[in-house]
Amino acid sequence: GDLPVYPVFDSVETKFHPEYFEMDGGKFTFEAGTPPDYFNNEGQKWNSPVYNVENIKKDDYKYLVERFKYQLKLFDKVRVDYFRGYDSFFKIPYGKSGKEGFYVDGVSYGFFDKLLRCRNVRPENLLIEDLGDIREETAKLRDRYGFTRHKILQFSLDLDDIYDRDNEDENVIMFPSNHDLPTIYGWYLTLSDERKERLKEFLRRNECYDINVNIGIMQYCMKCKAKIVIISVQDVLGLDDSARMNVPGTYSQTNWSWKLINFDDFKERIKDFN
Repeated sequence: GDLPVYPVFDSVETKFHPEYFEMDGGKFTFEAGTPPDYFNNEGQKWNSPVYNVENIKKDDYKYLVERFKYQLKLFDKVRVDYFRGYDSFFKIPYGKSGKEGFYVDGVSYGFFDKLLRCRNVRPENLLIEDLGDIREETAKLRDRYGFTRHKILQFSLDLDDIYDRDNEDENVIMFPSNHDLPTIYGWYLTLSDERKERLKEFLRRNECYDINVNIGIMQYCMKCKAKIVIISVQDVLGLDDSARMNVPGTYSQTNWSWKLINFDDFKERIKDFN
């Protein structure tokens, strides 16, 4: 499963429990998002209200606990989106850009202490999406409970020294790429000739070299120490960025529109892993 950090504005949560959100008279006072970042120099805005942490705490975290427990009834494991937001989250005054937002403290240890005391809720059920601007306090919150974190090879692979910075970490869920990033082949095409050769050398060192770079990278991921590996069908097929799923912080008809037309090529490519 995949649990967004916030519900969208037009949701049953905001209609029936507006007290748990920064709203006034049924309208935003603050909007969720991020400061200017790798994806957008204006910051991102998510069309979601942020939490009213004071009211959530007053109600002993009941809303958030029930939200997580329901997801864990549906799924064996749940990806916890934007884990940074449980430590400290970014709030943007309604109608302003991400440049005018600021961070405030989240529900933090109090919430997770409460959640993990619930029957059948265990740290291994939660897969923490901890990418992006993670401060030391966020890492401490994650590690306090032994949560499984995310690892994206595009980020962890250091082509200057030709090594995987997170190679020794076993408590990770590994992705060659993910829905917000270029496909593996699309990423490869952006590299300089020198860095392409370094990538090939990295794969040779790990006995994963393949003339199709996406196959070599996937073989490396499958051999690494990660607890779980998730590979998108676009990367199995070796597709370029025309098959990219999403560009965060942008509005486009191509975002979330890619579809697999049939399984013919997939069935053929998957033989590389037999």
